Amino acid sequence: MKNYFSFSLYFYLDKKEPYDKAGTYAIQGYFSRYIVGIEGDYYNVMGLPIGRLYREHLRDYI
Repeated sequence: MKNYFSFSLYFYLDKKEPYDKAGTYAIQGYFSRYIVGIEGDYYNVMGLPIGRLYREHLRDYI
């Protein structure tokens, strides 16, 4: 995550976005401007490992 000034943090906290998240930010939302990169699978970081879900589904029905 990038360094950010405290006024940026307060600006973000004044929004509704951080208060309905388990970790207080959504990587695809307003806070994304502070994210430098993602390590790992994008969808797993987002909360649903769609690739694995699809592979498991195929494995169970083939």
